[in-house]
Amino acid sequence: MRDACCVCYTISMSDGFLSPTSPETLPAIETAPQEEPSAVELDEQALEQIEAAEKVDEFLEEPEAPAAAPAVEGEKPAEAPAVEAPKDELLEAVEKILEKELGVYDQHFVPEVKARFEDKGKEVARELTAKIRKNSAKPRFIHHAIRKWLLTVPRVNKQFVEQTAKIKTDQLLQLAKDQREKQNKIP
Repeated sequence: MRDACCVCYTISMSDGFLSPTSPETLPAIETAPQEEPSAVELDEQALEQIEAAEKVDEFLEEPEAPAAAPAVEGEKPAEAPAVEAPKDELLEAVEKILEKELGVYDQHFVPEVKARFEDKGKEVARELTAKIRKNSAKPRFIHHAIRKWLLTVPRVNKQFVEQTAKIKTDQLLQLAKDQREKQNKIP
């Protein structure tokens, strides 16, 4: 609502002077109420966009094999015998770099922690090998993956994690560089 004590001035075209006009005589201007999104809503929208982009990236990177459905409900699917595919040289080299100097600590883990640590290490090695093969291995990605893997160990020293991740990142970047050079030499 307009304030009753407000006085507006208009310029008269006939005499060119300012003359006072009351607010009631002015034409009403209607504006549509516009709500601006709050900072929280903007953050939520940005987070949803980031998550959607990550899902697309994960989908595009590696297709997952569909899980076999059990023939009869309640029946467990028959497990395939655990036959390891022959490892390639690059995967072995990545695993060797990741394992280097960690064998001493690995012996003192509780069996559950040791199994989780080894499984996560194999997963990280596969991810890094795939990135190196595609020539898309970025230092930040490598460092983050190794750091995340090392932090699966409970009560691990953060400085040790950072130092070890840095050393292994440098070694893997050198391996990636050698792999690129090797690919470029082969006609």
